[in-house]
Amino acid sequence: MRANQTKETSSRLRSKERKFFGIGYSSSARVATGMDLVNENRLLRKGESHFIADLQNPGFWEMREVPKFRCTVPAIRGLHDKIDIRGFWMVSERMKAVLVDTDPDAFAFAPCEIVDSSGTPGPTRWLCDVVRVIDALDEFASDVEIEHRNGQKAYSLLKSNRRIYNSDLVGSAHIFRMEHLRSCIVCDDVFRDACKAASLKVLRFGDAVNSKAKTPQKWVVTCRRYVEASSTRQTLREKKDWVSKSMLAEALVELGKHENGITALAEAIAIYRDLQTARLSYPFHSAMLKTLRKTISILSERENSADALEEAKVLLREGEKRLQKD
Repeated sequence: MRANQTKETSSRLRSKERKFFGIGYSSSARVATGMDLVNENRLLRKGESHFIADLQNPGFWEMREVPKFRCTVPAIRGLHDKIDIRGFWMVSERMKAVLVDTDPDAFAFAPCEIVDSSGTPGPTRWLCDVVRVIDALDEFASDVEIEHRNGQKAYSLLKSNRRIYNSDLVGSAHIFRMEHLRSCIVCDDVFRDACKAASLKVLRFGDAVNSKAKTPQKWVVTCRRYVEASSTRQTLREKKDWVSKSMLAEALVELGKHENGITALAEAIAIYRDLQTARLSYPFHSAMLKTLRKTISILSERENSADALEEAKVLLREGEKRLQKD
Protein backbone atom coordinates (compact mmCIF):
# COMPACT_ATOMS: atom_id res chain seq x y z
CA MET A 1 0.00 0.00 0.00
CA ARG A 2 2.88 2.35 0.78
CA ALA A 3 4.39 1.81 -2.70
CA ASN A 4 1.07 2.56 -4.41
CA GLN A 5 0.66 5.71 -2.31
CA THR A 6 4.19 6.86 -3.24
CA LYS A 7 3.51 6.33 -6.96
CA GLU A 8 0.23 8.19 -6.68
CA THR A 9 1.94 11.09 -4.89
CA SER A 10 4.77 11.27 -7.46
CA SER A 11 2.28 11.23 -10.31
CA ARG A 12 0.36 14.05 -8.71
CA LEU A 13 3.49 16.18 -8.29
CA ARG A 14 4.28 15.80 -11.98
CA SER A 15 0.71 16.56 -13.09
CA LYS A 16 0.49 20.01 -11.55
CA GLU A 17 2.62 22.74 -10.08
CA ARG A 18 3.65 21.96 -6.54
CA LYS A 19 2.62 24.43 -3.87
CA PHE A 20 4.10 25.09 -0.44
CA PHE A 21 2.44 26.46 2.66
CA GLY A 22 3.65 27.81 5.96
CA ILE A 23 1.97 26.13 8.92
CA GLY A 24 0.93 28.82 11.33
CA TYR A 25 0.12 28.77 15.02
CA SER A 26 -3.41 27.67 15.75
CA SER A 27 -5.96 29.93 17.38
CA SER A 28 -5.81 30.69 21.09
CA ALA A 29 -8.45 28.02 21.72
CA ARG A 30 -5.90 25.41 20.74
CA VAL A 31 -2.98 26.69 22.76
CA ALA A 32 -2.56 24.58 25.86
CA THR A 33 -3.94 26.37 28.90
CA GLY A 34 -4.88 24.89 32.25
CA MET A 35 -2.35 22.10 31.75
CA ASP A 36 0.56 21.50 34.12
CA LEU A 37 3.46 19.11 33.58
CA VAL A 38 3.52 17.43 36.98
CA ASN A 39 6.73 15.40 36.53
CA GLU A 40 8.81 18.02 34.73
CA ASN A 41 11.87 17.65 36.98
CA ARG A 42 12.17 13.96 36.11
CA LEU A 43 12.14 14.61 32.37
CA LEU A 44 14.95 17.15 32.08
CA ARG A 45 18.27 16.64 30.37
CA LYS A 46 21.45 17.55 32.25
CA GLY A 47 21.90 21.29 32.61
CA GLU A 48 18.32 22.19 31.69
CA SER A 49 15.70 23.74 33.93
CA HIS A 50 12.60 23.48 31.72
CA PHE A 51 10.96 20.86 29.52
CA ILE A 52 10.72 22.62 26.16
CA ALA A 53 11.29 21.95 22.47
CA ASP A 54 14.80 22.58 21.16
CA LEU A 55 14.62 24.16 17.71
CA GLN A 56 18.27 23.44 17.02
CA ASN A 57 17.90 19.76 17.87
CA PRO A 58 14.28 18.84 17.13
CA GLY A 59 12.91 15.59 18.45
CA PHE A 60 12.87 13.83 21.82
CA TRP A 61 15.55 12.57 24.12
CA GLU A 62 15.54 9.46 26.28
CA MET A 63 13.26 10.32 29.20
CA ARG A 64 13.12 8.45 32.49
CA GLU A 65 9.33 8.41 32.43
CA VAL A 66 6.34 9.43 30.34
CA PRO A 67 5.40 13.14 30.50
CA LYS A 68 2.29 13.51 32.64
CA PHE A 69 0.00 16.53 32.28
CA ARG A 70 -2.74 17.50 34.71
CA CYS A 71 -5.57 19.65 33.40
CA THR A 72 -9.07 20.70 34.38
CA VAL A 73 -12.10 18.66 33.37
CA PRO A 74 -13.32 21.34 30.91
CA ALA A 75 -9.87 21.35 29.33
CA ILE A 76 -9.96 17.56 28.88
CA ARG A 77 -13.40 17.70 27.31
CA GLY A 78 -12.29 20.44 24.97
CA LEU A 79 -9.05 18.85 23.76
CA HIS A 80 -8.64 19.15 19.99
CA ASP A 81 -6.75 16.88 17.63
CA LYS A 82 -3.77 19.19 18.12
CA ILE A 83 -2.78 21.76 20.71
CA ASP A 84 0.47 23.71 21.04
CA ILE A 85 2.37 23.09 24.25
CA ARG A 86 5.98 23.96 25.19
CA GLY A 87 7.00 24.22 21.53
CA PHE A 88 5.65 20.77 20.68
CA TRP A 89 2.39 19.62 19.19
CA MET A 90 0.17 17.43 21.35
CA VAL A 91 -1.82 15.30 18.90
CA SER A 92 -4.59 12.74 19.04
CA GLU A 93 -4.31 9.16 17.83
CA ARG A 94 -6.34 10.18 14.79
CA MET A 95 -4.01 13.00 13.83
CA LYS A 96 -0.92 10.90 14.53
CA ALA A 97 -2.19 8.29 12.06
CA VAL A 98 -2.61 10.96 9.35
CA LEU A 99 0.88 12.36 9.96
CA VAL A 100 2.54 8.94 9.86
CA ASP A 101 0.62 7.88 6.77
CA THR A 102 1.48 11.10 4.88
CA ASP A 103 5.16 11.54 5.79
CA PRO A 104 6.42 9.00 8.37
CA ASP A 105 10.05 10.20 8.43
CA ALA A 106 9.20 13.82 9.19
CA PHE A 107 7.99 13.36 12.75
CA ALA A 108 9.11 12.15 16.16
CA PHE A 109 6.53 11.10 18.75
CA ALA A 110 6.60 10.62 22.50
CA PRO A 111 3.65 9.18 24.44
CA CYS A 112 2.22 11.31 27.21
CA GLU A 113 -0.43 10.92 29.88
CA ILE A 114 -3.25 13.32 30.66
CA VAL A 115 -5.26 13.28 33.88
CA ASP A 116 -7.88 15.62 35.24
CA SER A 117 -7.67 17.37 38.61
CA SER A 118 -8.90 14.22 40.37
CA GLY A 119 -6.34 11.97 38.67
CA THR A 120 -8.79 10.36 36.22
CA PRO A 121 -7.02 9.45 32.94
CA GLY A 122 -7.93 11.50 29.89
CA PRO A 123 -7.78 10.63 26.17
CA THR A 124 -4.66 9.17 24.55
CA ARG A 125 -2.31 11.87 23.29
CA TRP A 126 1.19 12.08 21.82
CA LEU A 127 3.79 14.82 21.93
CA CYS A 128 4.94 15.42 18.36
CA ASP A 129 7.84 17.32 16.81
CA VAL A 130 8.73 18.00 13.18
CA VAL A 131 12.31 16.72 12.95
CA ARG A 132 13.11 17.02 9.26
CA VAL A 133 15.15 20.14 8.39
CA ILE A 134 15.78 21.22 4.77
CA ASP A 135 17.61 24.22 3.34
CA ALA A 136 15.28 24.70 0.38
CA LEU A 137 14.56 28.43 0.31
CA ASP A 138 15.28 30.22 -2.98
CA GLU A 139 16.78 33.37 -1.48
CA PHE A 140 16.98 35.22 -4.81
CA ALA A 141 13.28 34.75 -5.57
CA SER A 142 12.12 35.25 -1.98
CA ASP A 143 11.57 38.40 0.04
CA VAL A 144 13.36 37.66 3.30
CA GLU A 145 15.68 39.49 5.65
CA ILE A 146 18.92 37.59 6.25
CA GLU A 147 20.74 38.04 9.55
CA HIS A 148 23.96 36.62 10.98
CA ARG A 149 23.99 35.52 14.60
CA ASN A 150 27.24 34.31 16.09
CA GLY A 151 28.55 33.69 12.59
CA GLN A 152 25.49 31.65 11.59
CA LYS A 153 23.02 32.67 8.88
CA ALA A 154 19.42 33.13 10.00
CA TYR A 155 16.22 34.47 8.49
CA SER A 156 14.28 37.11 10.40
CA LEU A 157 11.23 35.63 12.10
CA LEU A 158 8.90 38.56 11.46
CA LYS A 159 10.34 39.95 8.22
CA SER A 160 10.13 36.98 5.89
CA ASN A 161 7.22 38.06 3.74
CA ARG A 162 7.44 36.01 0.54
CA ARG A 163 9.13 32.62 0.51
CA ILE A 164 9.84 30.60 -2.61
CA TYR A 165 11.06 27.02 -2.22
CA ASN A 166 13.13 24.87 -4.53
CA SER A 167 10.99 21.79 -5.13
CA ASP A 168 14.00 19.73 -6.23
CA LEU A 169 15.71 20.31 -2.88
CA VAL A 170 12.53 19.41 -1.01
CA GLY A 171 12.33 16.18 -2.99
CA SER A 172 9.75 13.69 -1.78
CA ALA A 173 9.32 15.38 1.59
CA HIS A 174 5.88 16.77 2.41
CA ILE A 175 6.69 18.72 5.59
CA PHE A 176 9.90 20.17 7.04
CA ARG A 177 11.50 22.94 9.08
CA MET A 178 13.47 25.69 7.37
CA GLU A 179 17.22 25.30 7.96
CA HIS A 180 17.78 28.97 8.83
CA LEU A 181 14.42 29.62 10.47
CA ARG A 182 13.76 26.49 12.52
CA SER A 183 10.56 27.86 14.05
CA CYS A 184 9.00 27.93 10.57
CA ILE A 185 7.33 24.68 9.47
CA VAL A 186 6.56 24.29 5.76
CA CYS A 187 4.42 21.70 4.00
CA ASP A 188 3.31 21.01 0.44
CA ASP A 189 -0.17 20.62 -0.99
CA VAL A 190 -0.04 16.84 -0.53
CA PHE A 191 0.23 17.26 3.26
CA ARG A 192 -2.39 20.02 3.33
CA ASP A 193 -4.86 17.98 1.28
CA ALA A 194 -4.31 14.92 3.49
CA CYS A 195 -5.22 16.97 6.56
CA LYS A 196 -8.27 18.42 4.87
CA ALA A 197 -9.40 14.99 3.68
CA ALA A 198 -9.20 13.76 7.28
CA SER A 199 -11.17 16.83 8.45
CA LEU A 200 -8.26 18.00 10.60
CA LYS A 201 -9.02 21.66 11.13
CA VAL A 202 -6.36 22.38 13.73
CA LEU A 203 -3.63 23.60 11.34
CA ARG A 204 -3.59 26.94 9.58
CA PHE A 205 -1.99 26.88 6.13
CA GLY A 206 -0.58 30.16 4.80
CA ASP A 207 0.30 30.48 1.11
CA ALA A 208 4.09 30.74 1.25
CA VAL A 209 4.57 31.05 -2.52
CA ASN A 210 1.99 33.53 -3.69
CA SER A 211 1.92 35.75 -0.65
CA LYS A 212 2.72 39.38 -1.34
CA ALA A 213 5.08 41.44 0.77
CA LYS A 214 3.08 43.08 3.54
CA THR A 215 2.77 46.84 3.57
CA PRO A 216 3.42 48.44 6.97
CA GLN A 217 -0.34 48.93 7.41
CA LYS A 218 -1.13 45.27 6.66
CA TRP A 219 1.71 44.14 8.89
CA VAL A 220 0.31 46.13 11.82
CA VAL A 221 -3.08 44.49 11.22
CA THR A 222 -1.39 41.07 11.20
CA CYS A 223 0.34 41.74 14.53
CA ARG A 224 -2.81 43.18 16.07
CA ARG A 225 -4.81 40.12 15.07
CA TYR A 226 -2.20 37.82 16.59
CA VAL A 227 -2.16 39.78 19.84
CA GLU A 228 -5.95 40.03 20.05
CA ALA A 229 -6.29 36.31 19.28
CA SER A 230 -4.32 35.55 22.44
CA SER A 231 -7.39 35.93 24.63
CA THR A 232 -5.65 33.96 27.36
CA ARG A 233 -2.50 36.08 27.41
CA GLN A 234 -2.31 36.28 31.20
CA THR A 235 -2.67 32.52 31.48
CA LEU A 236 -0.03 32.07 28.78
CA ARG A 237 2.40 34.28 30.66
CA GLU A 238 2.00 32.14 33.77
CA LYS A 239 3.01 28.99 31.88
CA LYS A 240 6.44 27.86 30.64
CA ASP A 241 5.66 27.86 26.92
CA TRP A 242 8.64 30.03 26.00
CA VAL A 243 8.09 29.72 22.23
CA SER A 244 4.53 31.09 22.37
CA LYS A 245 5.64 33.80 24.79
CA SER A 246 8.38 34.96 22.42
CA MET A 247 6.01 35.04 19.46
CA LEU A 248 3.57 37.14 21.47
CA ALA A 249 6.33 39.51 22.65
CA GLU A 250 7.66 40.06 19.12
CA ALA A 251 4.16 40.78 17.83
CA LEU A 252 3.63 43.28 20.68
CA VAL A 253 6.89 45.07 19.82
CA GLU A 254 5.93 45.34 16.15
CA LEU A 255 2.52 46.61 17.19
CA GLY A 256 4.06 49.14 19.55
CA LYS A 257 6.39 50.35 16.80
CA HIS A 258 3.50 51.51 14.63
CA GLU A 259 1.10 52.71 17.31
CA ASN A 260 1.18 55.54 19.80
CA GLY A 261 1.71 54.93 23.48
CA ILE A 262 3.80 52.29 25.22
CA THR A 263 1.18 49.79 26.42
CA ALA A 264 2.13 47.06 23.93
CA LEU A 265 5.85 47.66 24.51
CA ALA A 266 5.43 47.52 28.28
CA GLU A 267 3.67 44.15 28.00
CA ALA A 268 6.46 42.87 25.76
CA ILE A 269 9.06 43.93 28.35
CA ALA A 270 7.12 42.08 31.06
CA ILE A 271 7.19 38.92 28.93
CA TYR A 272 10.92 39.29 28.32
CA ARG A 273 11.41 39.63 32.06
CA ASP A 274 9.81 36.18 32.37
CA LEU A 275 11.93 34.82 29.53
CA GLN A 276 15.09 36.07 31.20
CA THR A 277 14.66 33.43 33.89
CA ALA A 278 14.58 30.56 31.36
CA ARG A 279 17.64 28.75 30.03
CA LEU A 280 17.07 29.43 26.35
CA SER A 281 19.21 28.08 23.52
CA TYR A 282 21.78 30.52 22.07
CA PRO A 283 19.86 31.42 18.86
CA PHE A 284 16.65 31.86 20.83
CA HIS A 285 18.33 34.03 23.49
CA SER A 286 20.20 36.20 20.96
CA ALA A 287 16.97 36.77 19.00
CA MET A 288 15.31 37.92 22.22
CA LEU A 289 18.11 40.42 22.87
CA LYS A 290 17.82 41.78 19.34
CA THR A 291 14.13 42.46 19.88
CA LEU A 292 14.93 44.11 23.21
CA ARG A 293 17.34 46.45 21.40
CA LYS A 294 14.55 47.33 18.97
CA THR A 295 12.25 48.00 21.92
CA ILE A 296 14.80 50.36 23.47
CA SER A 297 15.17 52.20 20.16
CA ILE A 298 11.40 52.72 19.94
CA LEU A 299 11.02 53.78 23.58
CA SER A 300 13.84 56.30 23.32
CA GLU A 301 11.64 58.31 20.93
CA ARG A 302 8.46 58.11 23.02
CA GLU A 303 7.25 60.46 25.72
CA ASN A 304 6.56 59.24 29.26
CA SER A 305 8.58 56.09 28.67
CA ALA A 306 11.49 56.60 31.08
CA ASP A 307 10.58 53.73 33.42
CA ALA A 308 9.91 51.23 30.66
CA LEU A 309 13.06 52.33 28.83
CA GLU A 310 15.23 51.84 31.92
CA GLU A 311 13.74 48.40 32.60
CA ALA A 312 14.40 47.34 28.99
CA LYS A 313 18.01 48.50 29.28
CA VAL A 314 18.48 46.54 32.51
CA LEU A 315 17.06 43.40 30.88
CA LEU A 316 19.36 43.88 27.90
CA ARG A 317 22.46 44.24 30.09
CA GLU A 318 21.54 41.19 32.15
CA GLY A 319 20.81 39.19 28.99
CA GLU A 320 24.12 40.12 27.37
CA LYS A 321 26.03 39.08 30.50
CA ARG A 322 24.22 35.78 30.60
CA LEU A 323 24.87 35.17 26.92
CA GLN A 324 28.59 35.76 27.43
CA LYS A 325 28.66 33.27 30.33
CA ASP A 326 26.86 30.62 28.24
